[in-house]
Amino acid sequence: MAVIRVENKKSEDAFGTKGNDTIYGDNRWNGLWGEGGNDRIFGGGGDDFLSGGTGRDTLTSGAGFDRFVFDANPDNANVDVITDYNKKYDSILLADSIFKGTGKTNDWMKASAFWQGAKAHDSNDRIIYNPKNGIVYYYSDGSGAKEAVPVVKLGAGRKMSAADFFIADL
Repeated sequence: MAVIRVENKKSEDAFGTKGNDTIYGDNRWNGLWGEGGNDRIFGGGGDDFLSGGTGRDTLTSGAGFDRFVFDANPDNANVDVITDYNKKYDSILLADSIFKGTGKTNDWMKASAFWQGAKAHDSNDRIIYNPKNGIVYYYSDGSGAKEAVPVVKLGAGRKMSAADFFIADL
């Protein structure tokens, strides 16, 4: 396990390893990338990008306008936890190459692709937030034959919408 801190004024990015890392940002803008393993990532006080990569990661943004990046194929072994998502300041970035049918690239998710409830309610639904268990799921075919895959756990009882998700060219 590596402990990695952003301390170099020339670079504000920090990259983990294939192992289980702990990564700390500072009070500036940081890009914090866990890569592989089950990482713990702490953003600090700046406006940060936090990405766990693969594995079961714990992401804590801290103060600032933070973006949580999801650019790895979701599956049951790759479910991250965001400990302090704040819809007023934070957003979730989804890779357009993975999360198909969610909207235009480099734009906010289209409203019809989002649903808040226990499961998809029509064929347009791709991202579903279940307020009972606090998990965001991806349905690759809407309410079709394929099963939903968990992406991230945010905590139960939140009010989420398509405006919390940005579809990015990652």
